[in-house]
Amino acid sequence: MRHIAAPCAVRWRHEVNVTPVLFLEIPTHAYTGVIILGVCFFGEARLVVDDSVMMMRWYSKAAFIVAALVLFSIAAAACGSGGTNVDEFVQVRPAASNYTVDDLRDLGFKTSKQYDVEGLPDGLDAWKGFWGLDIYDRHDYEIRFYESHEIAVSSGEAMAVEATGVEFEASRDTQTWTEGVKDRWQARGVTDVSSGGSRQAPGPTYQDWAIVGNVVILCDGLDSEQALTRCNELIENFFPEEAG
Repeated sequence: MRHIAAPCAVRWRHEVNVTPVLFLEIPTHAYTGVIILGVCFFGEARLVVDDSVMMMRWYSKAAFIVAALVLFSIAAAACGSGGTNVDEFVQVRPAASNYTVDDLRDLGFKTSKQYDVEGLPDGLDAWKGFWGLDIYDRHDYEIRFYESHEIAVSSGEAMAVEATGVEFEASRDTQTWTEGVKDRWQARGVTDVSSGGSRQAPGPTYQDWAIVGNVVILCDGLDSEQALTRCNELIENFFPEEAG
C-alpha cells in the first residue's frame, strides 16, 4: 500500500486592463467547501466550475487579493489531505469477473501496440495503450491479461515488479520477457505537462504497477507516487466496482 498525493495547483493571471482571474485546480471532493466559501465571503465573485478547474473572477483588486490568500490556503490543505491514504490504495485486488482488452476499449482506453506474449509466464494477452482524464494529457499504460486473478498474482506480480521502476532500470538487459523492453525505457528526459515536473535523465517508462482481477497494469510517471496516482485513476474509471 502506498500514499498517493492528489494533484492540485493554484495559478493566477492578471493582465493590464483586464479583470484579475484566479485559477484554482483542486481534487473534486474539495469543490463544496470552495463554493460555500465563495458564496459566503466573496459576493462580488462569479464562480465557474469546469471539471477539475475553478475560475473565479473578481471585480475589485481588494477582493481578489483577499480571495487569493484564502484560496491558496484551501488549496494547500486539499493537496496535503485530499489524496488517497497509504491505507486506502490497494495495489493488488480481486475482481468480480475477468476482463479482456475489449472491455477497456469499450470504455475509451486506446490501444497502440499488441505484444507477443511468448515468454511471458502464463500471459494470455498484452497491450501498450494510453488514456487520461484529460484527452489532451494522456498517459502510457501496459496492460497484461491472465486467465484468473490468482494467476495474475502468482505469475504476473513478479514480472510487473521486474518491468517497473528501479527494478527495471537495474535489470533492463536481463529481462525475463524481452518483448516490449524498448517501450519500457525513456531514452530521453521527460517533462510532465500535468504536474510541471521533469526528469532530465533517461529512465523507466513505467514507475509502478497494480493488479485488478486478472489484469496487471503498468503505469507511467516521473516516480512511483505519480505512477500509482495514474494506476488509481485508471482503476476508478475502468474498474469502478473494484475501486473501493
